[in-house]
Amino acid sequence: MALKTKLLKPAGATLETWLGISGTSLTALDNNPRYPLNPNTTVTLTNLLETATNQADNYGCRLQTYITPPVTCNYTFYMASDDAGELNLSTDTNPSNKVKIAWIDNWAGSRDWTKYATQKSDPIHLEKGSLYYLESRFKEGGGGDNLAIAWECMDHDIALEVIDASHTAVSVPQVTDSPTGSPTSNPSKAPSGSPTANPSKVPSRSPTSSVSCCLPH
Repeated sequence: MALKTKLLKPAGATLETWLGISGTSLTALDNNPRYPLNPNTTVTLTNLLETATNQADNYGCRLQTYITPPVTCNYTFYMASDDAGELNLSTDTNPSNKVKIAWIDNWAGSRDWTKYATQKSDPIHLEKGSLYYLESRFKEGGGGDNLAIAWECMDHDIALEVIDASHTAVSVPQVTDSPTGSPTSNPSKAPSGSPTANPSKVPSRSPTSSVSCCLPH
């Protein structure tokens, strides 16, 4: 059940970075002994759910936040990452209830939402003002690197756009009402897990760089 809130402070998303990890798959991040408890850097994104591009090589990132929809609607989520990445959404504020709703096994350019069919989620019903845990991870090998998360709600004329941090919270804010709803999605497409789960249980469809990487866009 999702929690209702009218206070979103501080707004934003927590972005953790693990440096010095080669490879392009999320498995390389999962298998690193420093993941998930010991990131090299932790910053807060306060503008958009998007990282800067072309920052560094051989690293992995995890973005965590709580989103609250501006209107009740069936939202479609999108993600773009370089290299492999995934997007998870919980049915409430509990990270253990997250499900994988979109992913990339290879790479996509910055805000390139249509390279792979898996970058787009099924429509997910979210309630206005409710809180939902959202998490995204990506693994950069070499060359370009980026991460962006977007949504759209055609029933309310919300065009495809990168999610603004004003619709997020770094931590669970003050609860003002009783639970009223939870998102729905296709469980067959979205195996569940927790952000600190055993690497072997991290959902998967198939299958030293600068400290400045993954700074806010």
